[in-house]
Amino acid sequence: MSDQDTPAMDYPEHERTYEGFLKLSKITTLALGSIIWSLVMFGFGGGFGTFLGAVTLVAVTIAVAIGIASSGEGYMPSLVVFVISILFVMASTL
Repeated sequence: MSDQDTPAMDYPEHERTYEGFLKLSKITTLALGSIIWSLVMFGFGGGFGTFLGAVTLVAVTIAVAIGIASSGEGYMPSLVVFVISILFVMASTL
């Protein structure tokens, strides 16, 4: 016995939700990578590394907020911070 009054699947809303999930997954993955690099700087970078790690954590927070609030390619600010955090690790552990 089927219910004939059941509405059809709302595909545009499904696609929008899926795109939002993918965007948040990209932002979160890059942010976690940056946080891990910050922990490396805290552990092995000395005083300069601690400073750069703190700067990276603040930058990650700002990049995630910008990425979530933006439309389209919201992972780009987090990607920039991730690359900069790798450069900070290289600078602080040499």
